[in-house]
Amino acid sequence: GPLCPQTCFEDGDYGGCSVDSGCVGGCFCPNGQVMDNNGHCIEPHRCPCLYNNIMYPRSTRIIMKKNETCRHECECQHGSFLCDKIETTIC
Repeated sequence: GPLCPQTCFEDGDYGGCSVDSGCVGGCFCPNGQVMDNNGHCIEPHRCPCLYNNIMYPRSTRIIMKKNETCRHECECQHGSFLCDKIETTIC
């Protein structure tokens, strides 16, 4: 398999490895899947999100504070949080 297998947390950069750096023996995810934080092969859209060193399952919604007056409601999608400003706050 590839020397630099893709995981949920590398955003396609393969941890700084070159994708053409050769092959090694071992267990790898099938094409179209990535390794999650538990070592399981999953489709990329099922990846969890990491925020403040806490792992959140996909579809989890949290409130992120930018500062004391600015908060965003965010949902874990495809391994990262997508956020909307909460209308009652001033950013």
